[in-house]
Amino acid sequence: MPAISEETNTPGAAPDTPKTAPNPPRRRWRPWFFLALTLLVLLSVGWPVARTQNYLALLRYEPDQDFQYNLEHTGGKRLEVEVTADGLRWPSDTEHDDSGFLRLDVRATWLGQVLDPYLEYRAGGVTYRQYLDRDLDGIRYFNLSPLVAAKITAGQFVSLKGTHLTWEPQLAQLALYASAPAANERILVVAPHPDDAEIAAFGLYRRRDAYLVTVTAGEAGDLFYEPISEDQRQRRRTKAKLRIWDSLSVPLWAGLSPDRSINLGYPDGKLALLHEHPDKALVPASSRAGAEGKLKRWQLNLLRAGRRSPATWNNLVSELAEVLRGVSPTVIVAPHPLLDNHPDHVHTTMALLEALEQANLRKGKLYLYTNHHVVTEIYPFGPTGSMVALPPWFKGGWLFESLYSKPLAPEVQSEKYFALEAMHDLRSSTVDDEAPWERVRSGLTKAYEAMFKMSEPGSYYRRAVKANELFFVVPLRLAPRLAHLTAESLAAGSPQPPWTLGKKKRLKASLIKNKGRSTPSQPPSPGAS
Repeated sequence: MPAISEETNTPGAAPDTPKTAPNPPRRRWRPWFFLALTLLVLLSVGWPVARTQNYLALLRYEPDQDFQYNLEHTGGKRLEVEVTADGLRWPSDTEHDDSGFLRLDVRATWLGQVLDPYLEYRAGGVTYRQYLDRDLDGIRYFNLSPLVAAKITAGQFVSLKGTHLTWEPQLAQLALYASAPAANERILVVAPHPDDAEIAAFGLYRRRDAYLVTVTAGEAGDLFYEPISEDQRQRRRTKAKLRIWDSLSVPLWAGLSPDRSINLGYPDGKLALLHEHPDKALVPASSRAGAEGKLKRWQLNLLRAGRRSPATWNNLVSELAEVLRGVSPTVIVAPHPLLDNHPDHVHTTMALLEALEQANLRKGKLYLYTNHHVVTEIYPFGPTGSMVALPPWFKGGWLFESLYSKPLAPEVQSEKYFALEAMHDLRSSTVDDEAPWERVRSGLTKAYEAMFKMSEPGSYYRRAVKANELFFVVPLRLAPRLAHLTAESLAAGSPQPPWTLGKKKRLKASLIKNKGRSTPSQPPSPGAS
């Protein structure tokens, strides 16, 4: 009888099926992954585009063009230096100068379109940085005054390092000036508003034989000074009182005694109207007399005690002339009427130029500054502590006879910062800061600017607290020339845009204009008329 196999199926049993491994679960892409990938692509493309466009809106000119300064027609001296990709050899004949500016043709790298390009060099063991406009391509002027002050020996190699910035080896021009005021010179700072003197010239007048005259009370603008009253007139009176007090008290931080500061109390934002009607009083004499009475209790006035003159242009010129005769300055600091965009700044210097004629003052120099540059309000470029160089300018023409770069040591920069912080108008609103939503909104605004524009584009803490202060120097003998050019500029409707199309837009316009003209036209067919 045959043996029965153990593998024989029992009746009714299902046949064996081969054992197989279970199928692995299919990978499913979650929706959030596609969303994240889409956002990443959009950000990588949109971030540089948005950042570039927002920056150009702040810049207000095409940066791929040359800055145009006719330094050959100014004083000082010009030296040619060979600039390689790494730096230059310092020339001779610089030991008697204090300020120097290198004319160099440079361009931004790709990253220099979305990040701030800068040049870096060393002097006296300290590294200096000068920041420039993004996406630049053309001639710029680099402030090498620290190298001049360090008395670099002739032939010494100076390393120049560009970040997001490059240049070709070239023969460049170094313009040198000896413009520093002597230690015994008397300085008069003329400020249109409270805080203008500190923004532009704190380091220059600090611890010097200096006087300061502020023209207006500074009452215009935002009214966040009065947290109690909702009355707008009361708020404006509070603002005028605070800003007048600031203009008289903050110079104490720079070492000026109270009898060396004065505020003339003219109406803020109205100097152009006063100039149009020189004999017409914009503010009643009684109102100004009351303000002057309070002002005189706060200071030792440089003008005659008890004066009750209406606020007219002619009186402003006469009072400035009286200050000039009383102080007898040899250095007069004021806004540059062709480079500063603010109407009060332009007309303050116009009144000063008329007062110089009235006082018959001929010996000395004007040291001119720009707090509201006519081309862009984000000048000077770069963060706190960087160098200030020549601003954007595309018209050419005569603007100054020499340049002076006043160095500010770190401790002086710190003092200047706190001088600005003491000015109420430069602070943020304490009333708004108390509201939680306002704090959130302010934080979001700063984050957006840092991400898509630039950090603190309009802040004077960034623009004014620098490694130097820059002044455009004009001898008083040339003051009539400056007055004539200023009058012409105003007659033309100043400020006129001094910028032109950049290289890229000029090329594009040329291609559009010449489109279809590159191929020769067909000859006329026989018999055509």
